[in-house]
Amino acid sequence: MSLTKRDAVVIIAAYAIVGLLFLSPSYIRPDSVGVMSWLRSAAVDRDFLFFNEWDGFGMVGEGFAWFKEVTPVGALANHWWVGSSLLTAPFWGMSHLVSLALPGAAFPDDGFFGLDLATLGWTSVLFGALAALAAALIVREADPDARGRDLTFALVSTSLGTPMFWYVYRTPIGTHAAGMMIVGALAWLCWRIVSRDDDVSPLLLGLVFGIATVTRLQHVLLFPAMLFALVKSQRPARFHALVAAGAALPLAVQAAAWHAIYGTPLGPLASGANLEGVTWLPFRTVHLLPVLLSPWHGLFTWSPIVLLALGGWALLYRAGSARRDLAIVFALMFAGELLANAAFDRYWWGGMSFGARRFVDLAAPFAVGIAVTLRSRGRVAAMMFTIAASAWSVALMVAATAGSLPLGRFVTFGDLGIAVTTIPNALSASQLRSPIGSGALAAQSLLAIALTCAIVGGARVATRHRPAAPTIALGALCAVALVTALLLIGPTRERAAEERARHGLDGEAARSAGALFDQRGLLEHEATWLRSRGDLDRLEATTHEIDAITTRLRELGVER
Repeated sequence: MSLTKRDAVVIIAAYAIVGLLFLSPSYIRPDSVGVMSWLRSAAVDRDFLFFNEWDGFGMVGEGFAWFKEVTPVGALANHWWVGSSLLTAPFWGMSHLVSLALPGAAFPDDGFFGLDLATLGWTSVLFGALAALAAALIVREADPDARGRDLTFALVSTSLGTPMFWYVYRTPIGTHAAGMMIVGALAWLCWRIVSRDDDVSPLLLGLVFGIATVTRLQHVLLFPAMLFALVKSQRPARFHALVAAGAALPLAVQAAAWHAIYGTPLGPLASGANLEGVTWLPFRTVHLLPVLLSPWHGLFTWSPIVLLALGGWALLYRAGSARRDLAIVFALMFAGELLANAAFDRYWWGGMSFGARRFVDLAAPFAVGIAVTLRSRGRVAAMMFTIAASAWSVALMVAATAGSLPLGRFVTFGDLGIAVTTIPNALSASQLRSPIGSGALAAQSLLAIALTCAIVGGARVATRHRPAAPTIALGALCAVALVTALLLIGPTRERAAEERARHGLDGEAARSAGALFDQRGLLEHEATWLRSRGDLDRLEATTHEIDAITTRLRELGVER
């Protein structure tokens, strides 16, 4: 049995109702600002300079910008990818037009706050709902006899038992909600391919993979999963070529945007300002077990329900036929994300995270695995484990919201235990920071919901009975973004010197101090972790790196 229109409406409505209670649209410095600056700077300032965005959030120090550096072409570096801004653009664009038309302090037109901020938050809710819809589609098509309550239970427990709820509602301005949605779409398309559906558009598959990659770098390692699906389906060479063409378009958008600010389409992949002169430190260390088991944002530690999802994939494999291929696709996706999260970034714990946030983009495959497990012979045991695992993750969320569980520093198993056993009896509306506690946010949210519904509804009516419509829409969105990025290269370079001078970022410190401060903070966290493990040799090496950064900052005249 396929997913019905009523099912889709119920899922989206449920996400919206929960959003009215728990959505807290806010920016995290610097990540949220970097992610959304592409959109705001292009539309409002007509450049990719980001100096005023950084200054507006108090991230310009005395002669340098916190977290990032001035690049060789004189712009401010931005290693955050463009995918989230790209997917959010139609919704933010409409909200910004309304903000320009509506007077009053409740609707500022600065591009970051007011209705624009609320719309970004509600776009996150929409993306979360679409990720859930992708999982529901796969379950309904792969297992027509699946019961509705089992699917509902799987979707709810995935939201509560993984960081999905946190990154859809509590810190929604970032890459993860968009990542969940686009990876869910990729998983569904891979399912359609291995189930020998001839209606899958190769251009759409390529576009989805390309957008996933420019949403988060780690998603490039989803390629083996997509390739496996293509090989198993025995598609002709022309199909593969069109997939590659579709993937190239979003990658070209990213390359053009990075060329504007770095002077090279490889951007931070080829340039950086940390101690080693790069941006990332891939394969410097490989932490396969800590990223899964550590109390410090380990996947299975914070989200034990994922173990049930992995078991569901094993059951899918045993079912044979196309479902076996789907299980392999999911396993390859997980293996790719595991390798990326354990090795692409030296700082494997993910910074100030709620749990293993870098795995949450696999929410749709996780939900499918849980749904399959709930259909197994061990259904009662699976149900009990699901409830217990979800309760554990919810307790951690409540503790984090109340402030008794710090997300920005190293924690031990004891810290986790203390946090969940000392939760306050209740949280106030002000702690929730949601529409129910703010009249202004409630009004902005209702308008944002109306705008979002209008865009989605209009798109639905315009594309009804047009199978190629999703491909055309995504392709057009990427094409417009590519032309925009190319047109902004000139203004970015022309205005760079004036903007640097205006913000006092012309000195030597501006070229590296911000990145060095950021790296030192991360290394101090690493040192704490190594000390807790008793790894004295690596602790000594990390301490030497910290000392070298401090010396360099003193040379630049910014160390106090």
